Amino acid sequence: MLCKKCQRDKPQDQFGRPLGRTTRTGYDIYCKECRAAYAREKRAKTGNAYGKQYYQRTKNDPKKRAHRSAARARRRAALAAVPSEPIDIETLYVRDGGICQLCNTPVSRQDASIDHKVPISLGGPNLWSNVQLAHLTCNARKGNRV
Repeated sequence: MLCKKCQRDKPQDQFGRPLGRTTRTGYDIYCKECRAAYAREKRAKTGNAYGKQYYQRTKNDPKKRAHRSAARARRRAALAAVPSEPIDIETLYVRDGGICQLCNTPVSRQDASIDHKVPISLGGPNLWSNVQLAHLTCNARKGNRV
């Protein structure tokens, strides 16, 4: 096969399968060597600037944080094959009165986290009856214990 970048004829095993797009042959139009060189150049030029900038912009945004948290919980529940329903941390905060259910002290909205009474990793469902409000540090200290 001919690489479109270096214009050299190379064996088919030197070409990867393209992700998300198809070619007539089913293989990438650039050889693995040229594709890797392109990726190195791009990383050297941009670094991980976009990812860092996006994270800095959105890390304290309550809507983005809730969206990430909900997506993470859905993914974990699906992998563990347990029942799941959408859980909003703001509604949980109001339901539990802003009190950490592990240490019984007030929780700031910034430090609030969703704690599963029976952890998803131990087969607990991602349902309202199985969640409680907790400080992020209390929740991390509890780990996956019941």
